[in-house]
Amino acid sequence: MTGTGQIRAAGNAAQTQVITAAGAPPGSGVTGGNTATPTLTIGNVHVGANTINYQVANQNLTGPALRGAIQTTVGGANITDASLSGSGVTTGNFGPIAAGSDGTFQVNFNAASAGALAPLSGQVVRIANNFDNVAEQNISIVLGAGTAAFNLAAGDTTPSPVTLANQRVGGTGAQALTVANTAPAGAFTEVLNASFGANTGAATNNGGVITGGLGTGGIAGGRGTTPA
Repeated sequence: MTGTGQIRAAGNAAQTQVITAAGAPPGSGVTGGNTATPTLTIGNVHVGANTINYQVANQNLTGPALRGAIQTTVGGANITDASLSGSGVTTGNFGPIAAGSDGTFQVNFNAASAGALAPLSGQVVRIANNFDNVAEQNISIVLGAGTAAFNLAAGDTTPSPVTLANQRVGGTGAQALTVANTAPAGAFTEVLNASFGANTGAATNNGGVITGGLGTGGIAGGRGTTPA
């Protein structure tokens, strides 16, 4: 197509491109999604890879499908931090996104170690589109105030498997079971909660439950029994 005219979206063009973050983890989300400069905030994360999705939503219910491009180096875009990856921070085209629908894009944030995280600085994605009357948007990607990375709790049971000795008819065998949180020690490691699941066959247990959280290096005991 050539010429000096514009390509314009019909309907309510102001609602055609809106950024949302449905299903984002607690502490993460998008603010200003219908403005020219939304912000995607990442909250507390686990050590390693973490995924926060954002959506490019076409809320122009009487308008056309939306097509466009994710840009990372032009128009104010700037993605340079090695901890960010995924389709939401990688140059590429998107669409068509039909009226009333949205396209989902991933922002993967990798935390190398546990502890308080340094802020992300100057990380911006530009969401360009193919309509002259639909505003383009520059999304800033930031960490929330006080954001930290935490080690996941790591449950370990001893012995595993639980083996009971042969029993006489009518007797009962029992075995102590120890549960431990073997994650690295420190203030930035999650506590472990644990309980027995459903029993099968003739096996029973004493119903031991760890509800207050088992800290790193901590152990708790329970017993499994089986009548003969």
